[in-house]
Amino acid sequence: MLTGIHASAAGGLGACAERVSAMCIPTAQIFTSNPRRYCDGSVPEADTERFRRFSAGVIYMSHCSYLINMASCRPDLLARSSEALRSELARCSILGIPFCVLHPGSATGQERGAAIALAAASIREVLAGCSPGTVLLLENTVGAGSSLCGDLFELRDLLSLIDMPGRTGACIDTAHAHGRGYELDSAKGAESFCGELLDIFGPSLMAFHLNDSKVERGSGSDRHQNPGEGMIGIEALSAIETFPGFGGLPGVLETPGDDGDRLAGLLRIREHTSALT
Repeated sequence: MLTGIHASAAGGLGACAERVSAMCIPTAQIFTSNPRRYCDGSVPEADTERFRRFSAGVIYMSHCSYLINMASCRPDLLARSSEALRSELARCSILGIPFCVLHPGSATGQERGAAIALAAASIREVLAGCSPGTVLLLENTVGAGSSLCGDLFELRDLLSLIDMPGRTGACIDTAHAHGRGYELDSAKGAESFCGELLDIFGPSLMAFHLNDSKVERGSGSDRHQNPGEGMIGIEALSAIETFPGFGGLPGVLETPGDDGDRLAGLLRIREHTSALT
């Protein structure tokens, strides 16, 4: 796995890319705009040029706004969500970012099957009107309440309904899977989980969020922790990062603290892996 970190965009995206370039990591994830808003406009031209200059050689993923719900049964919220996704994909295209991560949404006010079908149709409509340069990665969730795609088969079904294999894929968050109840809190369990992912998604498996968790397996909670300080553990995270079928896939740490803390966490995983070889 080509592992990096979620990097702070403080000071602008150009400054962010310059800092990431100095980190010598193969992968990074960023927010291109405020993740607590639906739509945050375009990136200034000077910032775009600086980002593109310093992002060369790094695989970037953007993460969409947390407010987007492509399964909303409220027409006003669905319209705002669709516009926010279009804007995010447009920014990715301008910046040259190849992957964009999206939470699938919520079934609030409707049956889950109907919500999955609505999300698929809504996402397909947005993608049909956007440049094909950025792949939209749908992320598994804990699945608490009405949230969609805590069940990995539900995520697979959503991708199948969208039916745009060259334009979509799956991003697996280890803390979300752990909170859902999947067994990946030991090296043996993690390796079995990795095999299951390949069986379920095949080539649609395209990226990872490599996070430890503050909570017990199956808690239904999403609380990220630094590698080796949580309930998943460094052995399991190392097993996932080095799993033979994941060579070349991007992965990022979305763990507490600042960029330095996340880099330290990445180093802990690498040191544990090195000690085993």
